[in-house]
Order: sequence, then C-alpha cells, then structure tokens
Amino acid sequence: MKTIYKSVFFIFLAIVSCVQDDDYNIPTINDCDESNLTPTKTIEEIYNLTTSVTTQYNAPDIIEAYITSNDQSGNFYNELHFQTLDGTRGFSIPVDVADLYTIFNPGRKVSINLKNTFTQLNFESLEIGNLYVDERTKEESIGKITAANFKNVLVKTCDIVDEEQLVNKITLSEITDAHLNTLIELKDVQFEDAALGKTLYDINTDVGGGTNYIIEDISNSSISFRTSAFTNFGSTQVPNGNGSIRGVLTKFSNTYQILIRDIDDVQLNNERKRIGFAESIGGIKTNIIDVRDLFTGTDSKITDDLYIEGIITMSGIDENNMSDRNAFIQDESGAIALRMSSASSLRSGYQVKINLKDAVLGSLRGLLQANIVQYKQVLFVADNVALPDPNTITIEELNTGNYEAQLVSIDNVQFEEEEGTYKGNIPLTDCKKTVVVLTISTATFANEEYQKGNGKIIGIASTYTDPVLLLKNLEGTVNMTGSRCVPTGDITNKVFISEIADPDNNTNARFIEIYNADSKPIDLTAWTLNRYTNESNTVSSSMDLSGITLEVGQAFVIAVNDVEFEAVFGFAPDMDGISTGPAGSNGDDNITLVDPNGTIIDIFGRIGEDGSGTNHEFEDGRALRNPSITQGNPVYTFSEWQLWNDTGAEGTTKLPQTAPGDFTPGVR
Repeated sequence: MKTIYKSVFFIFLAIVSCVQDDDYNIPTINDCDESNLTPTKTIEEIYNLTTSVTTQYNAPDIIEAYITSNDQSGNFYNELHFQTLDGTRGFSIPVDVADLYTIFNPGRKVSINLKNTFTQLNFESLEIGNLYVDERTKEESIGKITAANFKNVLVKTCDIVDEEQLVNKITLSEITDAHLNTLIELKDVQFEDAALGKTLYDINTDVGGGTNYIIEDISNSSISFRTSAFTNFGSTQVPNGNGSIRGVLTKFSNTYQILIRDIDDVQLNNERKRIGFAESIGGIKTNIIDVRDLFTGTDSKITDDLYIEGIITMSGIDENNMSDRNAFIQDESGAIALRMSSASSLRSGYQVKINLKDAVLGSLRGLLQANIVQYKQVLFVADNVALPDPNTITIEELNTGNYEAQLVSIDNVQFEEEEGTYKGNIPLTDCKKTVVVLTISTATFANEEYQKGNGKIIGIASTYTDPVLLLKNLEGTVNMTGSRCVPTGDITNKVFISEIADPDNNTNARFIEIYNADSKPIDLTAWTLNRYTNESNTVSSSMDLSGITLEVGQAFVIAVNDVEFEAVFGFAPDMDGISTGPAGSNGDDNITLVDPNGTIIDIFGRIGEDGSGTNHEFEDGRALRNPSITQGNPVYTFSEWQLWNDTGAEGTTKLPQTAPGDFTPGVR
C-alpha cells in the first residue's frame, strides 16, 4: 500500500502502539541537536530528482525542513510532514513511532540524513522512508523509518519558528501540487450542506477509517476534509459557519484533502454564505430585451456597468435536462440563456441580480447566451419565487425564434408518434406544424413514456440549430390527455383545381377534379375543398380531403353522385360528394383549395362575388385549367382558365356542355 495515506488508513494501529519500544526511549520535546548540520541539497532539488519509482538514495546528502503535522489529537499516525520555510515545497516521512508530537513539534526545524533512505513521488507527493515490499503483489513503495533508526535519519535542531511563518494562506482555487504536505490555511470556506448536523467523524459514513466531508467556498471550488476515527475531536459537531481552516494538504489519487491537527485549526465563526453567489454587485439596471439587442452577431463583450434582475425559469441542475452550467432567466421584458464558467448552483424559482460588465454575449448552435462567472456576477435575492406565467403561443410562433429563452405554453398539441419516451428529438405537432421537444439522455425523465394524448405543453423555447422546446419537468405535459388530432399532410402549391363540371344535360354528373403536378405523392390529410355559394363571404360547405394521397400526375375526381357519375362516364370517381358540397356547384359559386395551415393554395372565382355574368361563371358548362399551369394560384386569374357557359359573359364561351362527350374527368 502507498504510504501517503498510512496515517489515514492505519489509524487503528494507534490503539496498540501506546507502549514505547524497549529499544529506545522517547526524549523530551526540548531535546535538540545544536550541531547545526549543514544542508547539502534543497528539498526542490530532491523533488526534481525523484520519480514515481521507489529508489534508494545513496549520496550522503542532508536537507533541512520544518515540521507541519501534529499527531497529538489522533488525526495523524506514524507520519511526519515537512516543508520549506517559505512553504514552496513539502514532503512526508513515515516513522514507526507513536506519539511523535512528544518528539517533533510543529515549527521545529529538522535535518534529514538521506543516505540509504528511499524516495518516491506518490500522486506527485514526495515521500522519504524505508523500502516497503507488498508480500502479495511484490509492489515496492515507501515504508516506515524504524524506531531503532529514526534518530539517525531525523536530527531535531533547536530552531523553532512560529507556524505563522510557515502557513500558506490561500483560497481553494489556488491549491496546486506544490502545496502537498505543507501547512495551508483555506480562507472563506465552509462545510457542505450535507455535513451540517453531523459530527466530524461519523461511523455511518466511515471510509477506510475516517469520514470525508466537502468544504467549499462561494466560487464552488471544493476539497475533501478528512477526520480519522481515532481523533479526540471526532464527536465534535460540524461547524455551520464560514471562515478559515488550517491543516496539512494531502492527496488521495487525484483528490486533494486537508487534515487538521486539532480542532483549533477550524475557525468557522462567521456567518454562513450562499455558495456560488457574489456577496454584492453594482451597476445600472437594464432589461433583458435591451441586453439581447447588444449582441452583434459575433461574440459581443458588454463594456457598460449594467445589471439585470429576474427569475430563473430553468436550470441544468433542476432535472438535468441541459448542462449544469446553463440556466434561463426571465424578466418582464424577455428572457436569455446563461452560460456559467463552471457548474451552476442556480435553481428554478431563484430571483437573482446579474452584473453584466465584461460578460460576453455569444451564440451556441444559434442560442444566444450571456457568458458569466456566477460567484462573481450573480447576487442571490430570494428563492421559491413564483415563475412568470408562460406565454401562450403556437408551434408556428415558436418556430419564428421570437420567444427564445422564454417560458411558453402551447395548446392543442401532441407527440407525433403516439408512443415513446421523452429521450431525444421528439416531434411535437398541432396537426399542422411541428417542432422538436429536446430531452437529453441525462434528464431525470428521459426514459419515461410520454403522454399519448393531445393538450397543453409547457417548457422553455430554446434553439439547437433550429428552434426546440425544452421541458423543465414532467409537470409540463400533465394536461396532454385529450383526444388526438389528425396529423397534417404535405404542404405544397403544386396541387390545384384542374376541372369543374356542371353538365347542361345532367346535374347529377357534376364533378371537381384536382391535380398533383408535384414530383412526389402528396398526402392531403387536413386539406380542405371549400365552396362559397353565390356571393357569400363565408364557407357554405367544406370537404375534408384527409385520407387521400395524390400520386404524381394524378387527376383526382370528386363526383357529386358516384352512382350517376359511373353510369354517365363509365368508371367510378375517386371520391363521392354531395349535392350541397363543393362538387355540387351550379356554376356561379367560388371554390378554394386550402392546405393544413389554412392557406389558400388555389382558387376559382372571387369570394363575395356571384359568378353569374362574370368571367368565373361555368353554369351549364365547364371550367378547365390551361395545360400550361403547374401550380395553384390563391388569386383568381382568368387567363389560366377556359370557360364554357350559357351566357358567354366577359370573354367566356357561350356554349353549354353535355356529358359525357364535352368533359374529360381523370385526364389532364
């Protein structure tokens, strides 16, 4: 086992090591050597010569260093920690002697004879000692200096300095490997919320003979605080204040941890702080909509001292449906996405103020974001604040991007596929338009089955190259339990009215023909054919074309009476209509073809104008689209048509038409 943590994992040996070895007597703490051995190497030089391989040191070199650890309270065992006077480098030496504090006290300068010792870098920490070989794995590492030999290796000088000369007073974010085994004092820190109400050592969370808690500062930086099971302060309640913690920095694998010498090293006497938030901010208040206007299309740094105030409507740490560095904030004017420099502690319902001086506005996959440092720029105001009422919009409005980052509600929608889970890019439809509901795999509800019905959905209008909807949680879909609508068909202007018939000799042989000039089959789901009788400005009758798929080049015939049509023309129509429907026009009505979005794709006649005596009359005759026409026209254009009727008004042909010879249903 690597020795850097023998003091952590072998504390239990202290119980059986209180009686001193007969081979030596513990000298008093005042015993010292005044010979003042001259150092021949610096600690930095030894560090630079050392590798991760356990290697014997053969040269008769001497280094000097100052003791930083203290095992009197039981949090260290059989190990001494040393450092340079200026705290730039430290190291550890395991010693097979208990109660080392009676021999080596913190601040004492010690001369170390390196000849015949072994050195190793363990997780970048310098260790000096004897050779230890694991009997099972044969792995070599640093072992303890024996009780019989430790006085030859460690020569206690008479020089003692106040530890205030030794301690490095730093913040959590300033910790580096250079601080390992040195005495540090962490400023403005406190224990994590999860530790409050517990004792420094908690048998229920014991790992390897000790308890680890997290200490942190407002920047969200953190480190492990370790307490041995054998300390005399393990039953102390975890302090709930903010302040400083002094101790020796060690490292387990890639995790830094601090070990205190006694409870006096913990001075958390100040008021507890809210982690991740600035204590104060300045600036002139502005609105989010004005901030969005500062974006120039590329990264845009805000130079004015401005701040916004709003409500966090969604955060990555709420339900893990986006990065823990992201959140959305909204005020009365609009909303914007936030991108923090590290993991955020913002939650939905927090009211905050954000100073934006030097913040950068940037676009990530089309989403406008304000890039900020939370603990420097975000001031906490309140939590559990009611969210703003969602803006009720349509899918079409969401797809404009005009509501980006806002909390929105969309009515009468359903997931396009009736069954599935939220995970991924799931199409949402109102049976006319679609938008993607984006749920990433880490979301707490990603693998839940989504609602099968139709209704209201609530989420955040976002952008991922194209507009998307982000769900805050499953509460946003609880109202999607109604009857599903019929999905819309294709959208095209290549479908149009090609012939309308009112045979002079048989009103039951009337029909309308529509034609597909597109290069692909067209699904007419949710398309309608509407009739405006005479001069009516409102639809008199409508025919739903759902269920019809027009093949390429197909002339689709809708008859007013399918039985009579087949008897007259010798084949069955594609669809049967009724006498009052669009196919039953007597020649002076107006007809529209409307797509699923309610858009008029094609029209015959002028709505609000009776066709009698006009250039859109086909009474007792026929309206035939010119062969050159390849798409619909929402404005009636006489030049696109040939018309026969019984009046010959306004350029039409006065020549009633008889069935079947004067008509060509199904032929374009």
